[in-house]
Amino acid sequence: FGGPDDYDGGYSLADMASDGFSVLDDLGLASTHVAGASMGGMIAQIMALSQPSRVRSLNLIYTAPSIDPRYFVPQATQDAAELGKRFEREEAIEEFVKRERLSASTAYPYDEGWIRELGTRGYDRCYAPDGNLRQLSAMTRWAPTPESLGSLNRPSSIIHGRADGRIRAEAALDIARVLKNSELHIYPGLGHEIPEPLWDEFATIIMRTAARA
Repeated sequence: FGGPDDYDGGYSLADMASDGFSVLDDLGLASTHVAGASMGGMIAQIMALSQPSRVRSLNLIYTAPSIDPRYFVPQATQDAAELGKRFEREEAIEEFVKRERLSASTAYPYDEGWIRELGTRGYDRCYAPDGNLRQLSAMTRWAPTPESLGSLNRPSSIIHGRADGRIRAEAALDIARVLKNSELHIYPGLGHEIPEPLWDEFATIIMRTAARA
């Protein structure tokens, strides 16, 4: 994984996709329905492209088909540079709350209480800000093109928000242009999050996509 000052130890998104298949192997599952959000959506794409017979349906939530800079909001890129800084517990939690505001929606309330609880749980479970930089390193070495998704024909759904402060909605539009058998859902005031008012709707989209498979 690299050392204290080396955040790119070679662990890639393809390795993470392979880990996902290892979980399926351990569970004795030949295939599954895959859903991934943000970087998880990139991993989901790799899973579908590398072993398509094992991915019954593909559900991509506020993600991108590559690391092309035009898909990413500059403010989010600058924010990422601060991810590896270490703070004491209370300050680390407040930094998490502040950072997550970039993911907030404009049409749905920002649940600061829940975000603070999430940051607290994360800190108390395992505070390792260098892990953020290792994830970022893995993501920035990913080098596909949107066209690579054109080989897939799995039932798919694409969910994105026009108010996403991290990944622009154009990323979803480009995925939808090439991903066969897909349905696109763009929400005007949705940010880089899954707000509670949309939980049932997102679940319905994913269940419908799975049923089509």
